[in-house]
Parts: sequence; C-alpha cells; structure tokens
Amino acid sequence: MGKAYNYWIPKMQICFFSSWIICCIGVIFYASYNLSDLKKTIGNYEGPALDIIQFLESKHEPIFKNDLFGEEYKSNNDFQNALYEIRSLEGFVLVSESESWQEENLKQLHDELIKNRHGQEIESLYEIRVMSQSNNDVIADYNNSEYLWSLHIRFSSLPPDLCVSFRRNAGKIVIYNGDKYNTIEDVSIALSHEYGHHFTYFYMFENGNAINESEYVKIRKIPTDKILQYPYTKEEYAVKHQWDVAEIAAEDYVALMGSSTTRQSFEFYDIQQILEGKNNENEDKLHRAMNAHPQENLEIPYVSNVDGLDVYFYAFLGEAPPKQPRKIEIIELNITKKTNDFISDAYRKTFNTYNITWNMPYVQDALIYTLLCYDNTTGKTKPVKTVKTGEKGNAVLGSVYQELAGNVLCEFDFLDNGTKTLIVSVMFSDGTIHLSKPLVYTFNSRKGL
Repeated sequence: MGKAYNYWIPKMQICFFSSWIICCIGVIFYASYNLSDLKKTIGNYEGPALDIIQFLESKHEPIFKNDLFGEEYKSNNDFQNALYEIRSLEGFVLVSESESWQEENLKQLHDELIKNRHGQEIESLYEIRVMSQSNNDVIADYNNSEYLWSLHIRFSSLPPDLCVSFRRNAGKIVIYNGDKYNTIEDVSIALSHEYGHHFTYFYMFENGNAINESEYVKIRKIPTDKILQYPYTKEEYAVKHQWDVAEIAAEDYVALMGSSTTRQSFEFYDIQQILEGKNNENEDKLHRAMNAHPQENLEIPYVSNVDGLDVYFYAFLGEAPPKQPRKIEIIELNITKKTNDFISDAYRKTFNTYNITWNMPYVQDALIYTLLCYDNTTGKTKPVKTVKTGEKGNAVLGSVYQELAGNVLCEFDFLDNGTKTLIVSVMFSDGTIHLSKPLVYTFNSRKGL
C-alpha cells in the first residue's frame, strides 16, 4: 500500500534549482577567470579562454552532486541497523538487515528489479530494504513519503559545504523475513508487486483519494459497488483487500510487465492423489507459484481478457505492448457430486465427493493446467490440482475415503462449504497465463463429516 502524490511539483523544483545552478556556474566561471583561478580548478589546461562547453568537458572536481541521502534521511531511517548497503546507478539504495542478503545478494536483487519493465518512475524510488524479521500480514510492502534531496556544489571558489536542498516524494519497498526468504526466486513476485505500486502511483493515481474514480478503473471495468472505499479501517481492509483498486493495479503490473522470474510454477495434488500417497510438498511455495496465484481477485477477468489494458500500461513508457502469442481458447468447467455413506459397527460417515472436469484446448506449448478454488467470502484462493499437457482435465475436492485391511483412510480439503469460484489457470512455456471461464458453485453444508 502507499499514498499517491503529484510528482510534477518536485520536477518543477528540480528545473528551477537546475536553472539557478547554471546561472551560478556562469558567474563563477567569470569570476574565476578574472581571478586567475580557473587554471587551478580545471587542471593543467593551456590555451585561450574557455567557453562554458569546454569548461564542463574539462577535468575538474564535480561542480554539483545530487545527494538523496542527506542527514535528515539517515536519521529518519535508522541506518544503524543496516548490515549491508549498495547504491544503484539509477539512484536508489538497497539496504539489508539480514545476513542472508549480503552485497552480492543485493546486487542480484537490483538486477531482478531492473528486469521488470520501468521508465522514468524509477528515478523516484529511493530505497529497497530487506528486513530480517517477519511481518505476519505481508511478505513485502510499499510506501511513498517526503524526503530531503540536496544538490551539493563542488567548486574551488565556493564554500565546500554549499548545497541547495528541497523536498520531494519518493518510494520505498520493504521485504520482510529475509532470513527465510533468502533467494531471488522467493521474493521476485513480491518485489514486482510492490514496484507495481510505485509504477501505478506515479503514472495512474496522482491523487490518492481519486484512485477509485481513475481512468484505470474504467478500463479495468471493476464493479464500482464492490470497490474498497477510502478511507478504510484495518478490519475493512482485511475483509475486502481483494477489492482494493491499488492492489488490483499492482497485480496487473506483475502480469503485464513483471520479470520472467515471476513466472514460476509448481505442482499441487488433490485429496484423491493425497489419499493414494502423494505429498503436497509445494504448499510452502505458494508465495512464488504464479500458476496457483495469477491474481488475488478471481471475480474479475484476467488481464489478457480486458481489452486495452495492456495498451494503457505500456503507453506510460511510450511503447506498444507485446503481441498476444496465441489465440485465447475457451475452457469450460463442469462439476458433479457423489455422496457415499460409510457404515460400520463402530461409526458412520457421509462423504461428499465433487468431481470437476474441464477441456484442455491448448496442446502444443501449454505447460500446466491448475484448478483453483476461490472463496467468494474471504477472497482466498487454494490450488486444488495441477494437470500436465496430455493428462485428463479433472480434479476431486470435498472428501474421499478408502478401505484398507479393515481400516478406513480418508482425506478432507474443507473446500465444499459456501460459495466458491472454480477457475483453471493455464501457464505456457513462455510464462504467459490464461484463465478459464469461472464456475461459481454453492456447496451444501458439510453435515455428517
């Protein structure tokens, strides 16, 4: 999350101060020349009087220096906790408070960020910080704050500490639990998502209070009656997080402009497969599984199904979006229910088993199909089963059992309750994703289980 600001005001400030500095340089040049100090300033130059172009091309100490990290910045951000720090050519700093993210790791983190599509907005990013401790709510977050910027003038005829300072808004990304999430693959989606906030606040949301009435909302066709309204409480945000326009826009950024590293996929098993001995060992990789979490809100269309959305995003960079590599095919789901009563001398159980099937029209470069179960009340998504090309499109949810040597083995996924949206995500070998038509289904209460 973060608040949007008007970035044109600081740009005007920069233009004003830059003009002022150029005038100062002219005066300084004239004064230095008349004082016979120019030769000492620019080195061993021999020859006639220099014009301003020749002067700037000569070897000398830098005339002015753009220093984002002034004393006020340092005191406000507690650099004492920093174990490692590097500064990027783009102007932002990467700071680590975790031993798992040393300088070489921070360089890789920088390179990963640059793989996400970006433009001039990156100049307004001032810090990426990796924390060692966890945040129970999120893996990463973003905020936009006002900080002190300084132009330090370096010239022999002026005081050594002369500078011009002004304030501007800049973005900060924080990654939590760096001791656990200690690889680029662990944080790539979170990093891209938070930079998506930076990108969309810079270009789309000039005024934080106008986000819900923005052009983006119109193009995205988000139902206005469901949008999370500003201002909101922490409790409201927890319940309707998936309807926060800023969050939807950040996820669209990942889908349209995210790096190739964000396109990770993992295999998941349904309860029938688990009953037969499979182990869902990839449950702890949900934070990096794009096939299991293509977007948080599955009640709205995926980006590839929204006309003009990709054009809108790429227009901010002055570019045309990549062409769709393939025709979007229709995938439809069907669901059937089977009830089994198991009766023995000891107990009686009722098992409700739901079988979901779908067609698989992509056969050439489709990597995997994954059935997703989205809870319309909580906004949470759980992957049900992953199917590879060439296998049958089917999955089981609810409850299943098996008799074995006089014993009853059973599995429950606790998904067969309330209203759910079932969707199949298709991930292709090039990392692109398509989603099926949604199947909204209201399950009966799980009595007897």
